[in-house]
Amino acid sequence: METRPVEPVIRLVSPVVRKWLIGSVAAVVVAGTTVQLIRFTTGHDSLYGLIPLFDLGMEANIPTFYSALLLLSSSVLLSVISSAAVKSGSRFARHWVVLAAGFFYLALDEAAHIHELLIRPMRDILGSYGRGIFFFAWVVPGIGIVAALAVYFFRLLLSLDRVTRRFFVVGGFLFVGGAVGIEMVDGLVAAQYGKDNLAYNLLIVVEETMEMTGVIVFILGLLRYLREHAPKAVIEVS
Repeated sequence: METRPVEPVIRLVSPVVRKWLIGSVAAVVVAGTTVQLIRFTTGHDSLYGLIPLFDLGMEANIPTFYSALLLLSSSVLLSVISSAAVKSGSRFARHWVVLAAGFFYLALDEAAHIHELLIRPMRDILGSYGRGIFFFAWVVPGIGIVAALAVYFFRLLLSLDRVTRRFFVVGGFLFVGGAVGIEMVDGLVAAQYGKDNLAYNLLIVVEETMEMTGVIVFILGLLRYLREHAPKAVIEVS
């Protein structure tokens, strides 16, 4: 009996995915910026619920859901890669598994803001140093974790082709630059002027935009990698 090739479970067309990702993040950022401008120029804090619904600095709303979905999508793509790496006996299989698990955690953290639980105990530890750029004190252990992960994944990064590596590096730079770098600037502004001002909230827009853009660049790099290395019975990228 003739056996037919197994049809892929998922088909992704890179240009279409790229267009949707860029369009969706642009819509979220424009909406988030607009509600902040309305809030601080008109004095409206709700506008029938639209301001908290699209505020990039608030929880349990559309931007939070969108960011968590991006991170979860990265975890799914990484799971496909890690599964293939484990089956093939790749020396970087463990690295891919750790990446998949890490992005799953980041999705949970984005939805639940778990990292913010570190702020108060870290302020107690830092004492007088827990001010200014360390106002959001979770960034101190965050910097250490980023440094450790950079060392751990360095060999994997070198093993990638030049273009894919560039996607990963740029995506990581944007994400970490927003999540940690701009967060430190946010802390400086919040410590001196509080959070209820346009400058602080526009910095939140910059921070979240960098994070979301970084994840999108990373996803595009994953799609490029999957196009060459994915098991076609699971996913097909064109």
